[in-house]
Amino acid sequence: MRCSVLIGLVATAIVALPVPSAADSSTSRVRSENERILEVLHFAANKSPSFGHLIATLEGLDRIVYVQEGMCRHRGVHSCVAVMPTPGGKSLLVRIDPRQPTRAVGAQLAHELYHALEIAREPDVLDAATLIDLYRRIGEYGCDSRGDDCWETRAAQAFEMLVSSELLR
Repeated sequence: MRCSVLIGLVATAIVALPVPSAADSSTSRVRSENERILEVLHFAANKSPSFGHLIATLEGLDRIVYVQEGMCRHRGVHSCVAVMPTPGGKSLLVRIDPRQPTRAVGAQLAHELYHALEIAREPDVLDAATLIDLYRRIGEYGCDSRGDDCWETRAAQAFEMLVSSELLR
């Protein structure tokens, strides 16, 4: 099951850390403190031109994307993205299980970072309510459970498949 946009504010403490494809890691928009996640980000950026382009595109936008090891609220979901409760709502959090095969984690990161791009391109998405509005407009409900907190887009699914194929080459 894939359900990767979990609606809600996520409270977490993460410091700005180095990012894989940025020349100056102190100003990178995609950040992690997890060695395994950084390893996969490097691998995916080097093996997949599409993934590298996505990272470069995120670098040009005004959101910061924190990627950390963690579990999503819905059972069977290996990765998800949410808006963090930060001033101005400009930070996003991707949670992922990095203890899977490298290519699988890379494809899931591509999927979630594509969702981050969908959100980052919408300057009015700053909290859970505006995130729900966005995905009601561009997505479809993505989980088996009841509620209004789990969404999916065909574009993110297609991007994951593209990056997955590039990572196999």
